[in-house]
Amino acid sequence: MRRSAPILTFYQTKQAIVLLSVVAFMLSFGCTRDQYRTWADRDAYSLLRTRQFDQRWQLPDRTVEPDACSRLADVNCPDCGPLPPDDPASMCYMRHPYRSKKRVNYWDRRGADQNIDSERWQSFLPTNDNGEIVIDKQLAVNLALLHNRDFQTQVEQLHVSALALSANRFEFDLNWFGGNDSSFNATGDGADAARDVATSNNLGFTRNFATGAQLVANLINSFTWNLGGGGQSDFAVGNLLFSLTQPLLRGAFRHVRTESLTQAERTLLYNVRDFARFRRQFYFNVVSQYLDLLFQAESVKIEEENLSNLERNLELHYLLADQGEASSVQVDQIFQQYQIGRLQLINSEQALQTQQDNFKFLLGLPARVEIRIEDNLLDAFQLNSPDILELRESVEDLKSQMTDYLPPEEAPEKFIESTYEKIKEYAKEVESLKEAFDEEYDSWLEKISNIATPEGKESADAVDKQQQMQLAERMKEFFLDEVDKQIVASNKQYEKTLDDLDILPERIDPTDVEEESDAVLRWKKLQLLINDEGGLLDRVTTLFLTQNQIRLFLIDISPLEVEERVAVRVALENRLDLMNTKGSVVDAYRQVEIAADQLQSDLDLSASAQLNTDPTVDNAFRLDGDENQYSLGLQFDGPLNRLNERNGYRAAQLNYQQQRRNYMATEDAIVNSVRLNLRQLRTNRFNFQIARQQLITATRQVDESQLNLRQQRNTDSSATQDLLQALEGLRNAKISLIQNWIAYETSRIALFVDLELLNLDENGVWINERENFERFNSNETPNNPIIDNEVFGGDQPAASENEFQRPTFEEADVEEAIELP
Repeated sequence: MRRSAPILTFYQTKQAIVLLSVVAFMLSFGCTRDQYRTWADRDAYSLLRTRQFDQRWQLPDRTVEPDACSRLADVNCPDCGPLPPDDPASMCYMRHPYRSKKRVNYWDRRGADQNIDSERWQSFLPTNDNGEIVIDKQLAVNLALLHNRDFQTQVEQLHVSALALSANRFEFDLNWFGGNDSSFNATGDGADAARDVATSNNLGFTRNFATGAQLVANLINSFTWNLGGGGQSDFAVGNLLFSLTQPLLRGAFRHVRTESLTQAERTLLYNVRDFARFRRQFYFNVVSQYLDLLFQAESVKIEEENLSNLERNLELHYLLADQGEASSVQVDQIFQQYQIGRLQLINSEQALQTQQDNFKFLLGLPARVEIRIEDNLLDAFQLNSPDILELRESVEDLKSQMTDYLPPEEAPEKFIESTYEKIKEYAKEVESLKEAFDEEYDSWLEKISNIATPEGKESADAVDKQQQMQLAERMKEFFLDEVDKQIVASNKQYEKTLDDLDILPERIDPTDVEEESDAVLRWKKLQLLINDEGGLLDRVTTLFLTQNQIRLFLIDISPLEVEERVAVRVALENRLDLMNTKGSVVDAYRQVEIAADQLQSDLDLSASAQLNTDPTVDNAFRLDGDENQYSLGLQFDGPLNRLNERNGYRAAQLNYQQQRRNYMATEDAIVNSVRLNLRQLRTNRFNFQIARQQLITATRQVDESQLNLRQQRNTDSSATQDLLQALEGLRNAKISLIQNWIAYETSRIALFVDLELLNLDENGVWINERENFERFNSNETPNNPIIDNEVFGGDQPAASENEFQRPTFEEADVEEAIELP
């Protein structure tokens, strides 16, 4: 007959309850996914803040997750989100693993998402009524910061590096561990059956010390209940273990044991500085590409204007050919150039579309998003006001209408009268525009007087100032004052009726006047009022060219007043990548010492204590001194085999030398880059000044060529060829002017990046864009052997007390800021 197991005693029940409580506590101590994620982010943010104790690598307060308005934002829960759409061919390997007869349905528990790229972000785009994003420079930067994939990757990598440091710091914290091992064992059947329940609990901690020592403490309790047929019995054992190991040679002491933590601390600082520099370079990349896109958009406008000029001159050639004053060769020449102009416009528009797509990719936007460039950066390059452009177009149209009634054809009386009224109306507009142009002229004179030129030097600015003064005097004498005289003279003429105007006898043979009708004579008077020297078209053209030149010289690019020596000094003091490279040299130096430590013998001091319970007493928590065990030992391992360590030591020495050379190369590259940028800035500014002069010359040549073409009395194709060359020169001069201005702006931003002085606020706005470096130029150059001797050569005077210095920090302040463990 099988015997039943007796009921547990009260004491055994109490032990079981304690045991289950401990197990339940350990099981309930775990965190959920979102708690672990939040915990990790909190540590990473805290560590990143400890590295930002210098304003030169201050970072914006930005979370690692993209903004909700970003295309990169994940609208789903980061911990329990739905399954994203999969590639159909790849899906079968996830749904049906190798030799699995059943389909894996685990991945369907949270549902499935239809798109990886959510459409929600599009509702946050700043579009106009036409669905376009009207982009200016700052909006381009804002969109890139919001949607650019590379920038977000850099943010995440910085976050990951902070997590790596938290793991290194955790190694030296008090690390708790605990667990439970329970089992039920059954052997045999009947009277020989054995049934027992066993459970073992352990709870302890480890602690690593900077000296290389390691302390381990562990409490172990084991309970066994025998429920077999021979009767019920129980067994309880407890142990409290302590062990301490301290290396005395290899692996000992603080500088060796904490090397991984030291490197992780420094690496996070390097990464913060790398990211701070990346922000500046990212700003430069976005803005420089934006400026290139702006230039391409302006190039399209220039090509459109060039095609319009060609089309207008083609019509003029058709008219001159009908009058027998232009040959078919001349018409063919202008027609061919017109077709070339059409092709240039098409190519420019295609280039603009391609560049827009590339720019949208840089911003992180899909190609389907429509953008339109609209910025006031190039407003200054609108060299003529809309009023004068409209007036010039109206006068040209009026002149074209006159050609519909070439003598001997007689123009209707109504046309004659309306044309005369339009001439007087346009003359009034010329008079009012002249007053506005005088104001622009006065602004130009004031700007010329404010141009600073170095004393005792014939600099480019001094030459440019002298040339502008001479041009302004000639313009005043031969253009503006002459237009005033012409306005006064024409106003007296317009007081009379057309019949009373006595202007033909001075221009036309009296015999021709007697033979022609009154209508023809009136038409010729109108033509003289428009086309004659000092006439309406002459005054409008004079004002057009005058304003063109004045506005050209009102455009200027202020030089960056920084000496080469000072710029190099500032760069070497502030470049974050140079700081990191210098730190890497010290890192390599430490690795030599760490590798040398591995060449030593192993000599470890160990101590342990084991506090046990009395096995005769059924109590896992009652320790008995008679059962305790203690040990103290010394382990030694001689350096009989150190081949790998020897090779590692030699490799560390060579790596140190490589890092030294890398620092030298980085320093030299920075100096060369700064010097190149300064030279490029000066060259671009000088080229801009030349391009202004070229544009003025090209504009005059076009006007003179058109005048010569209208006044030619034979079918000489050279007049057309001169006009075509002048038009092409005008097109190239406009493109060159804007191109040089954008090149200067790009080089200027690049110089700020090179000097590590491009300061961005929390929103990515450049806050010191108008920095002119006067605060640096006012200080004397320090006696820096690297700058003075290696770069420039020769000895330099000692630095003054007020010279520019980068911010310095006491070691204690830095350690307090970064909370060293």
